[in-house]
Amino acid sequence: MKKIFKWGGIAFVILIVLSVVFGGKGNTGTTMKESFEAGMKAGQGQSPTSNASFQEISRKDVGVVENIGVLVTPGTTNIESIASEVKKTCKKQCNISIYDDKKAHDLQETYDKMMSTLATEPSDLDDWKDKNYIYVADHFVGYRDFASDSFNDYPYKDAFYDEMKAKK
Repeated sequence: MKKIFKWGGIAFVILIVLSVVFGGKGNTGTTMKESFEAGMKAGQGQSPTSNASFQEISRKDVGVVENIGVLVTPGTTNIESIASEVKKTCKKQCNISIYDDKKAHDLQETYDKMMSTLATEPSDLDDWKDKNYIYVADHFVGYRDFASDSFNDYPYKDAFYDEMKAKK
């Protein structure tokens, strides 16, 4: 079972890397002032089902898919409904990553850049995981991927997460 979770995590990272490698232009820091009902231009809003505030903090067009990062208030419930609302703003297929801490988002982006750089040493990736995996996993609260259109809450709280927690 641990191998299944580990390979699932590896497949997720590979998907991100492929999106970056074959990608296009990025656009980060987009915000908006209007609600989803007023036409949501991609940014912050209110989920109609949870009254939780959220803000789009990154949107990268990487060819055939968009990767969107969303920041929610810690403790927000019904993250899946927020992902559904954000999905309505996609101009093409999209992956939506939801965090309750911007630092976790930024750390994940650092890892993704490392993964897309051929010069990155495996030991550098291992060091990143040792220092940051648990933190990112604790604050990466939801993910909707375009391929299966499924939603996962706390996608990094997997067998590898349990293994890392046991080491600490």
